Amino acid sequence: MGRKTEIRIFLHFQFQHGRTPTQALNEISIAKGQGYVNISTIKRWYRKFRNNENNLRDKPRSGRPPTPNVQAVLQSVENNPDLSTRKRGEALGTSKDTIHRLLCKHGYRPRVGRWIPHCLGAHHLQQRVTICQQLLHRQHETPFLARLVTVDETWVHYENGLRQINWLQQGQVARGVPKPNQLGRKVMLIVFWARFGIVHWEVIPNGTTMTGEVYRTILNRVQFVLQIHTAQRRRYGQVVLLQDNAPPHRAALTLSHIQDTLGWELLPHPAYSPDIAPSDYHLFRSMKNHLRNVQFQNVAQVENWVAQFFGTKSTTNFYQRGIEKLPGKWHDVVLNNGQYITS
Repeated sequence: MGRKTEIRIFLHFQFQHGRTPTQALNEISIAKGQGYVNISTIKRWYRKFRNNENNLRDKPRSGRPPTPNVQAVLQSVENNPDLSTRKRGEALGTSKDTIHRLLCKHGYRPRVGRWIPHCLGAHHLQQRVTICQQLLHRQHETPFLARLVTVDETWVHYENGLRQINWLQQGQVARGVPKPNQLGRKVMLIVFWARFGIVHWEVIPNGTTMTGEVYRTILNRVQFVLQIHTAQRRRYGQVVLLQDNAPPHRAALTLSHIQDTLGWELLPHPAYSPDIAPSDYHLFRSMKNHLRNVQFQNVAQVENWVAQFFGTKSTTNFYQRGIEKLPGKWHDVVLNNGQYITS
């Protein structure tokens, strides 16, 4: 008979004869010495006896989890990196802690997944691959980036926050920084740009909805700007326009206006693909970085800031770099079987 079973039999006898936990403790201390059992253990067993739990032996346990096959664990991570350690342990017949220690030992660290613009289905993945392959082939055979003009819109907020780096000792908590109010005052900025720099930009007045008609009016202004630079236009040839698939952009009247009235060529662009849109991966990313902690009071201040920002970039090859990244982006999409480029 083990020590634990002996104690439980003695406690059960004391309980049946109406002794309190304190009395039972005194009795067992006299017989076995002080510290043989503590009062909390006695009270816990008394509660079980009151609930008619009279089994004095330990319940069978599963024992130590088996050591998993290391290669099986590593292969499961390669096949499904999103699976939790608990579910992975259940599938491999071991504990989540064992899986966690093994993965850490082999250089794996848990990381939160990055946000992506859209959950791409098989159709969109294939569309991205097909269009990028076509564009790569065309750029290789008859380069067209020098004639490309790209357009996109973005919101410019009046209040732009900044998360400062805090130097802290161990255990100290970094100061909280409230997120900018996404519903606060803001204006929409539309930008047309090319490898040689900004072609045209304007801030859409508050209360104005970006409809197909508004967009076509802006396109006419862009055409006027391009006609002023006739020498430059002859040099670059027919305009190749790269735009996303926003409703004002893909309206039938807009597409007809671009191709028939303006005489521009419209470059194919797959749906839900900001990772291969130069404004998203290059121009607007730089702009958002410079907007940190910038506060505006009115539209005029926004326009002045935007003009200065674009001006500082015009003395470098900033715009050229952004456009010339496109073939590499297309190539990465093809290699990734249409999946988003997250780097």
